[in-house]
Amino acid sequence: MLRSSPLKQHLIAFFLLSFLVGVVADYYLGTEIDYWVHDEAVTYQKRTAWPHMGVVVLDDGVPINVGRKQALPLYARASERLIAAGAKGLFLDARLFKGMEGRMPFALCIKEGGGVKWSDPQCSFSTAGQCNVVPSAAGNAPLRMNEQAIQRFSIAPYLNPHEQDFLLFDWDTVMLMPAEGINASDRLITKDSPIARWFDLSDDHAIRRLA
Repeated sequence: MLRSSPLKQHLIAFFLLSFLVGVVADYYLGTEIDYWVHDEAVTYQKRTAWPHMGVVVLDDGVPINVGRKQALPLYARASERLIAAGAKGLFLDARLFKGMEGRMPFALCIKEGGGVKWSDPQCSFSTAGQCNVVPSAAGNAPLRMNEQAIQRFSIAPYLNPHEQDFLLFDWDTVMLMPAEGINASDRLITKDSPIARWFDLSDDHAIRRLA
């Protein structure tokens, strides 16, 4: 026991010194070491291929005069076609207001020559013969889609979550939504860094929803 006493003292001193160094490094360096380890292991390495996942975007075939809000019916049609082609899940990475300006025209499809088929607002005549502009069908529900698509569709959290979903999807589509809803988190974690290096892998994150 006498021989082991100096060894125990050295071990205790070593652990105390390691603890002190760790506290000082954590206090002064923060998460800079984490950034370095992450970047060396992930950012600066060759990216792995994801053979079972793809990113779909609107290309240059969509005329520049089609605004982002006006293109929502195009995303709905693309969602239906992707599901029909065999996609298992979809995530629309966009933060939307549920209430759109229904009286503006929406793009229903892009013609072969590059033209746009618009869903224009309608004119409802009053008893005095005046034209009252009312939204088109796409204006009332720009993200309306079929049952197969909405069952596998998810979207980033809304900017006004207190409003009703039918403002984007119409009542029929809302009734077809899965019980857990279609909202999926798209949060990224920065840890006081200008670069978002980490996903917040909570249960409602889009990555888990698509997995």
